[in-house]
Amino acid sequence: MSDTLLALETSTEACSVALCHAGAYFQRYELAPQQHAQRVMPMIDAVVAEAGITVQQVTGLAYAHGPGSFTGIRVGAGFIQGIAMGTGLRVAGVSTLAALAHRASREQGNQAVIASLDARMQEVYVAAYRVAASSIVEAVLPDCVTRPDAVALPLDAAQAWVGVGSGWTACDGVLNQRYASAMTRIDATLTPHALDVLMLAQDMFARGDALPAAEAMPVYLRDKVALTEAERAARKPST
Repeated sequence: MSDTLLALETSTEACSVALCHAGAYFQRYELAPQQHAQRVMPMIDAVVAEAGITVQQVTGLAYAHGPGSFTGIRVGAGFIQGIAMGTGLRVAGVSTLAALAHRASREQGNQAVIASLDARMQEVYVAAYRVAASSIVEAVLPDCVTRPDAVALPLDAAQAWVGVGSGWTACDGVLNQRYASAMTRIDATLTPHALDVLMLAQDMFARGDALPAAEAMPVYLRDKVALTEAERAARKPST
């Protein structure tokens, strides 16, 4: 396992940085829409200073690779690549939705989580996870992008499922309307956090799954950022 690990999360309107050094965790978190590029470096400087080390003492890097805001995940991947290429450090890319599910488990004890984020264009990013007591996140439904009226959630009635993330209120709340009765709780305000990226990355480093800097790439799940007028018209709900 990497001894001193630095992690970034920039996939949504939230921006966060976390550092683990000598068994202690240091973190910064802000809601900073469209300001990630300006906020990341000061936040890195803050956690490094609080830990009493320098960036040169970091031994491993992690970032939320997506899905999420195209601009946001490019910012995170770009910062991590820049640091990694300058230091030769290896990198762990963590699913944004897995980090969101892990946060729900870490803060609220939930072990069965439907994590969803607004993907715009009348779609949502969504995944279903079970979180073990060891904090290992298992994907029951892998990360995907879909219309909320088309997703089929693999809900096990024996488990208490919770829904988290902005996807639950996106697209006029279709996901909420379809599945609210199957959820024990829904928190559409919860955002992913770098601390959870870091914790999941620790497992990846322990397994030897970290990658060279050149392979620290964003995961978009789709390759377009806007619909044509015809596509927008076709996706409008019928009246």
